[in-house]
Amino acid sequence: MPLETLNEVPVDFPMNYRAVSLLDTRGASSSDADLEKAYKDLLWACRIGDTDLADSITLLPQLDINKVDEWDYLPLILASLCGHLPIVEMLLARGAICERDTFQGARCIYGALTDDIRNTLLSYNITKKTDTDQPFLAHISSLLSPLMVSYACKDIAFVFPHERDRELQVLVVNRFLLAARSSYFRERVLPGGIWCSSSKITMPAEIDATTFKSVIDYLYLRTDSLPLEKPPMQLLQYALDFNLEHLLTAILYEGELQPKAVKSRQDAELQFVKDARLDMEGFLESHIFPNVLVKSLDDIDLKELKYGSDQDDEEEEEVDFEELDVSRMLSYEERQLLMESSALPDAILCSVDLESNTVVFYPVHRAMLVRANLYQTMVDPNWSTEAAEIPLVDFQGDYATPKTVDRPLMEPHHVPVIRTYMGATRREVPEVILRFLYYNDSVVVEPEIAVEVLLASDELNIERLKSISVLSLTNFVGSFALEKIAELPSKVGYDVFELIEISWRLQAERLEQHMTKLIAHNIEAVFEDENLRSKLLQLIKASAHRIQERQSTDTIELVDDMRYYLAKKYAVYDEFTNLEGIGASLNPNMAEPEDNRTFKAALLDYEYDVMIVDKLLDELGLDA
Repeated sequence: MPLETLNEVPVDFPMNYRAVSLLDTRGASSSDADLEKAYKDLLWACRIGDTDLADSITLLPQLDINKVDEWDYLPLILASLCGHLPIVEMLLARGAICERDTFQGARCIYGALTDDIRNTLLSYNITKKTDTDQPFLAHISSLLSPLMVSYACKDIAFVFPHERDRELQVLVVNRFLLAARSSYFRERVLPGGIWCSSSKITMPAEIDATTFKSVIDYLYLRTDSLPLEKPPMQLLQYALDFNLEHLLTAILYEGELQPKAVKSRQDAELQFVKDARLDMEGFLESHIFPNVLVKSLDDIDLKELKYGSDQDDEEEEEVDFEELDVSRMLSYEERQLLMESSALPDAILCSVDLESNTVVFYPVHRAMLVRANLYQTMVDPNWSTEAAEIPLVDFQGDYATPKTVDRPLMEPHHVPVIRTYMGATRREVPEVILRFLYYNDSVVVEPEIAVEVLLASDELNIERLKSISVLSLTNFVGSFALEKIAELPSKVGYDVFELIEISWRLQAERLEQHMTKLIAHNIEAVFEDENLRSKLLQLIKASAHRIQERQSTDTIELVDDMRYYLAKKYAVYDEFTNLEGIGASLNPNMAEPEDNRTFKAALLDYEYDVMIVDKLLDELGLDA
């Protein structure tokens, strides 16, 4: 490995990668210098086996983890060569490509340090990654699965009366997905289109059902069975007729690259996913968000909407949003307006925006909401009255009869109204959630809304969005400087002590670690500030109470963690040398430190900070 690379890499990393500049705003693009630094830091993490650092960097949506450095090293190759299986598995799960028939893939597999890594790489292929590790693709393709019939709410059927194969006689799909993915279908299924009032489209005999199914498979990203290498002429013609430019390009490109068919097919399948994301993004931004309905809270009698409001309860001055029956907030006409919009919704998502004192209603789709477990339960026909009563198409004749929603017969009361989540207070939160569910598994979460998105994703059981929210908060803390403690309440809405309590409640270990480290690195300033010291004392007491039937000899987790981060900060023990802080300048292999005075100063600072922690325990009368 070239020595120049090692010499360029800094060694004083914090626990989390400091990349606040990469996440400043949703629309901002990162500078080339920032991305280049992030990439070099990722390479370093793959060499030394720093899983936390690699984890943080690979969550940055702008970073290409399949980029090679000037010596043709991929992050995956370095992790494989250096024997770091957890990082290899993480990189594969987040989109790293290992193609056995390429030079880089062979180098990665056959240069693996251990058999476990080699076996992991050999068992990995593009199809497996697509199905299990790309949630967006896996979900879109699953909408055609029989297991998703109850949730997908497919609402348009293409009937082939001349087809003998029963499985091809009726092809049922989602009209909103047709509208999102093809301008040809969009013109026909949107309000005013020739298919707008129809749930059954009878196809002429000259349309080949098998080839048309290939088009449907493409739209739903079931591309592993597409005949790209030797496509029938009908598929080429349909791609042209239905304005499927990306499919047409892939077919023509495959024909030119037959000797490299495997590689080009994999490239095409990856491109199909990128194109689908862009299509879904365009539909969300152009048809869902512009068609929201906004109602002022001043125009709504909240007390009348409370569950059990028909009972004679005592008057209450305040009404919590979670006590309201949101399904009664919209009139028949308002629901109908949303239902007849170009979003083609079959569900309505509502959220409070306290800043504008309004309730916002989004026309959405059950097929996409069910990516969140809580929403899936809420639209389950066994639980939801609206889902159970939705009208279905009556297929006549000797056809297979898949479950198809009869959209023209749907009434406004068939469209359920669902809360974003119980604690919603800002309009930006449901929009981040919708972007995540519809197309963007790496959506940017700003620090200002990170806590609310974190609470929402925990309630909705969306683990990846939960991790992204935590990353936003930990990146904001950055270098653990004292000013971050003062900035947190105004920027995030919660102070460092409240964030630790939230991390306990949500079992967000990374958030707990970083906020505890922020306190530890500034323990002297916290101790000298009366308000901060009081809050820290209460937090230590709360940490002690988290241990059931605590004995006098039991340790307190928060205190243990602070001591650990102090030792790590000053690198006073051999195992912490070269990790962080002043101790990074010491060389444990030498008989004497390079700067004995620096070492002694670090040791004194460490002992002083630990003494402060002990004083706090004395104030509480605790021994830990």
